[in-house]
Amino acid sequence: MSPRTLHRLLSKENTKYRELVAKVRIDRAKEMLQQTQYSISQIAHELGYTDAANFTRAFRKFEGMSPSEFRGDS
Repeated sequence: MSPRTLHRLLSKENTKYRELVAKVRIDRAKEMLQQTQYSISQIAHELGYTDAANFTRAFRKFEGMSPSEFRGDS
């Protein structure tokens, strides 16, 4: 599929490629937070974030809470 075709299809769905990638990463992060004991830093690294702070910021934007809060850590 060409980049232009992908862009056109995503436009029909009122979304952008970056938003789609971010959602997939956050969904995977939620799975990892629930199913593993990896640290927040390890999860951030696994998902391609440059550091835990960027990951936490992105997670909070989508979920309205930090990864630690989502996991239930205090």
